[in-house]
Amino acid sequence: MAVCFIGGYILYYLFFESIYVVKSSVGSGATDVDTNVSITFTFNRGLDALKDVQITSSPQSSWGVEVKGKDLTISPKARLLYSTYYKVVTSGRRIKSFEISFTTKEPQFGAGDVTAENALNTYDKAFPLLKYLPYKTAKYVIMQEEKDYYFVNVYGIYSKDWEEIKQEVFAWFRSKGVDPNSVRIDFRQLY
Repeated sequence: MAVCFIGGYILYYLFFESIYVVKSSVGSGATDVDTNVSITFTFNRGLDALKDVQITSSPQSSWGVEVKGKDLTISPKARLLYSTYYKVVTSGRRIKSFEISFTTKEPQFGAGDVTAENALNTYDKAFPLLKYLPYKTAKYVIMQEEKDYYFVNVYGIYSKDWEEIKQEVFAWFRSKGVDPNSVRIDFRQLY
């Protein structure tokens, strides 16, 4: 009799007992959630045999899924939208539906924004003089007025000083680690 009871319980446990979420790494109602968040759901029992776990979200997103023992980790395949309210639901055959909601962080601009910092670093490597411009002396001004990053204007005050100004400008470029021959320079007289 006891063997039948134990056998029945094992069959029930393996085939009929529902599986449910015990905890999630992102609490429902969370705010300022990263747009590349990975969310881990821990279930009451292992999921390694389950192949029919379903993840749905609103707004709709595509999620990568990884199962390890009792943990199901989902990660967006593309960055989530900023400042957006999301609802994520786990469900499936024998899996009790579980829902969390969260709001992603607001976009950062300038310092701290990874995209902006990467763009600035790339721009800085492409044209390292930009952070020094405009450069002013008593005799001339170096400016970048065009969209072409390798083109600068040098405005001189007196035409009799052009050779001296050119030598100073070339020396200034070299002092910043830039070959003056790699930059198109237009020398213009102000007066």
